[in-house]
Amino acid sequence: MEEAAARFPQRKAYEDETCSMTFSEVRRLAASIGTGIAALENPGRPVAVFMEKSVWMAVSLLGVSCGGCIYCPVDVAMPEARMDRILSVLEPAAVLTSGSMGARAREACGDCPVLLVEDLAARPNSLWRYRELLPVRDAAHIVSMNEGMTPLIPLEKLGRELGLADLRLKDESPQPTGTFKARGASVGVSRAKELGVRTLAMPTNGNAGGAWAAYCARAGIRAVLVMPRNAPAMNRMEIGMLGASLFLVGGVITDAGIDEEGMNLLKKYNVEVIIA
Repeated sequence: MEEAAARFPQRKAYEDETCSMTFSEVRRLAASIGTGIAALENPGRPVAVFMEKSVWMAVSLLGVSCGGCIYCPVDVAMPEARMDRILSVLEPAAVLTSGSMGARAREACGDCPVLLVEDLAARPNSLWRYRELLPVRDAAHIVSMNEGMTPLIPLEKLGRELGLADLRLKDESPQPTGTFKARGASVGVSRAKELGVRTLAMPTNGNAGGAWAAYCARAGIRAVLVMPRNAPAMNRMEIGMLGASLFLVGGVITDAGIDEEGMNLLKKYNVEVIIA
């Protein structure tokens, strides 16, 4: 599926009388479903997929596999007694179903968790679709600018020269601040916001400072950044434009760490968290 989605993203993958999906859509939806499945408390147990035979059932089975679990399709047209026997023997970690059959699934499965495929598939196309695996407990504190989910670009010519059959380049330039540093900044600032942090500080050589300044600005958290004087002027301008407090020091990034003079400076700014 990954290869097909990379090579033929808009080619039709599944189709029935209710809908059709491209390879790109199937990959995205299966990954979202897989995220919810991976966060289950009993990942070693199978997941029952309780729905009619359809495109959505095929995508759901793929999603369960993406989540690292074994699936067991349960056709809703199955006689009720047979369904009860299967579920009692299966003891699934969860039941994956659709909204129209959610009530019936809950009735058939008792205390077993019931996940709606629509809820999992509707997650944002950003790193926060993996939110159960990230350190933020309350989604209300998430600080996001749709970071993550950057493309893997096939490098066929270079791959042939190097003898690598499936060489790809991860292109992080579409990130909100232009580098992969946006990923960590989104998660770190979100957690800081959840903890009630009002000011944080960190040493930076450029790209990380720009990312943390941007996310702090979005979260309403004051950022205090310390950078070597010889860092790129573009990064200094970026940090200043984003409203962070910037201090320049001689030497390299390790010299931008916190010494006694720096600690006194941070006390002056009431810094609560230091990112080292």
